[in-house]
Parts: sequence; C-alpha cells; structure tokens
Amino acid sequence: MLNNLRNAFYGKIEIDNVFFINKLKPSFAVKIMNYVKYIFKGSYYLIHAPTRLKIYKFFINNTKLFDVKETTFDTVYFELRTRCNSQCSFCMASILTDNRNDVEMDMNLYKKIIDELKEKDFSGTIGFYVNNEPLLVKNLEEFICYARYQLSNAKLRILTNGIKLNESNGRMLLNSGIDEIEVNVYQKSIDQKIPKGIIKFEKNVLLPLINRKKITSDLKFEYNNRLVHYHKVLRNIGEILTSRGGSAPNWDDKNITYDGHCAYPFWQINITADGRVGQCCADFYFDQSKLNCNKENIYNIWQSEFFSDLRRNLINGDRSKNNLCKKCDFAGENPRRTKNLFSKIFIGLLS
Repeated sequence: MLNNLRNAFYGKIEIDNVFFINKLKPSFAVKIMNYVKYIFKGSYYLIHAPTRLKIYKFFINNTKLFDVKETTFDTVYFELRTRCNSQCSFCMASILTDNRNDVEMDMNLYKKIIDELKEKDFSGTIGFYVNNEPLLVKNLEEFICYARYQLSNAKLRILTNGIKLNESNGRMLLNSGIDEIEVNVYQKSIDQKIPKGIIKFEKNVLLPLINRKKITSDLKFEYNNRLVHYHKVLRNIGEILTSRGGSAPNWDDKNITYDGHCAYPFWQINITADGRVGQCCADFYFDQSKLNCNKENIYNIWQSEFFSDLRRNLINGDRSKNNLCKKCDFAGENPRRTKNLFSKIFIGLLS
C-alpha cells in the first residue's frame, strides 16, 4: 500500500527506457506537501516537550519502542566496506568528503556474527549497507551466500546507487539469495544519462524472468522459490535531508540541538567493516569503540549498558546526553515501519 501511495504521490519518470519513482523533480503536489510539512513540523516543535512526547507515543502506539528490556533488533546492517562511489552532498561518505580509512570486513568476523544470529533463529532483515556502496565489495557474493545459507528465513536486502550495477553482479545478487534490491539513482537533472549497467541488467536479466513488456519502477517477481522486490528511485544528488546526527556536510543548523524519542536504537543494529557497532545508521564514524563484535556476542552488545542507557533516555525524549542524538533532527521513526495510516501520516509530516 505504501509503495502505491509513494508512486502516486511522487509520480513516475522514464529515462533511457528505465522507469523510476521521481523524487528528482518535485511535482506541484510534492511542493505543496513540503510546505505543509514545514508548517506542521514547526508547530509541533513549539509544543512543550513532555506534551509532544505524549502525542508521539499516541500516534506510534508500539510498546516495544518504549521498553528498555523487551526490545530486540529485527534488522542488521553490515557496512562490509567503508567506501562509496557517489558525490551526494548530504552524506559524508561522498567521494568528495569521506575521510575514513578504506576497510573491508574479514570473512571470519562476518561468519561469527551470522552464526550468532543463527543461534537465535534470526528471521529479520539483513541489509548490506550503512554509509557505503555494497557493490564495491569484491567478495560480496560470498557474504550474501553465507547469510542465505545460515539464515534461511531472513530477508536479505541491497540498497545501491546503481553506478556499479550491471548484468553480471545483478544476476549474482539474485542467484545468491537477495530478496530486495532498491536502486537510488542520484543525479543533478533529469537530462543526465543513467548508468548503462542498469539498462543491461533489466533488459538481459530481469525481462526474461517476467511475463511483461517492461520493468516498472516497482516490481515483484518469483525467483528460485523466493519473492524478489526490485524498485528504483530517481533522486537529487544535491538534496538536503536530515542532519545525520550532525555529520551531513550540507546541514546548516550546526548550533541547534534536538530532543524527542527515536526508535532506531530499538530495532536496528549497525556493524562497520572492523566489527564496531554504531548506535544507529546515522552513526557515520562508529565512535563507540567498546561496542565491537570481535570481542562480544552481538546480542550482548545489544543489551549492553550503553544501549540500555541510550534507550532509557530516548524513552524520556531526552537526546541531550548523547552527542550524536542531540545533533540529529530525525523525526524518530521510519513511516514504512509504522503500523497504521495515521502513524504513517504523522511521521511523514515530521520527516
């Protein structure tokens, strides 16, 4: 349902016979909605913080996101290599701003983590991305295959900018067991040519698999007894998104601090290439060196004092005690994960 609403709201665009959800060139409806969101968000943050927290809890209505003990992660993001190949102005991982060392995850470390997940019969989502481009990982197939073999009930997801996507690695993703491929193509204008590899992947790999004449912007099909979801979004390489915990290069409000609940530390766990665990997907530098999968079981890290204290503060709407959180203007939850239409609209207006 949410995908259909997104398609209708943003509209679709065709470039080089490839269809995308069009977030690059906002329609009149999108411009009006952005204005409404601006008014709504400004009014919301004028409300006294305790009252605002009650409103938030009412709309979210998910007890697991407000309980330190009961919560458990259902999504694991692996940053298998600390590199991206795009120039997005809203992200420090851009090739123009990235100052991290180029590190790739050791396979033994990866297998240790996957095996720990298997012991708990993990059946959530495994995402092969955080602040990086997964198709730059040389032995990506080995990583995916091991997760698919050990975690047969998990959902395996790839988010790529499409620059390196091609017929060969696209087929590899399908054969290795990927369940979802999302392609976010970042460009300066709709006149710019899209990567040729995407065209070849769709023409030579996807079209023969489906009984259709074209690959739409949102496609689901059966492959090797699995339902595979393939969808594409055309986006502005210079857009301004959230502050990303203060790390976004094009974020101007450096002196503003934020408060309010955030659900990310209640359902996702992020692991970078050397085994360090971040507090959420906006944790670009993974500064908590004590949270390391080389030394600890992933479930022990999740229940660590650091995460327990972080969640307790967020339950009270207090971001001030965490350097990352207090610089983060994220609304607190992803509309895709909310349970009803009203909560989706509420979070959507704040995002």
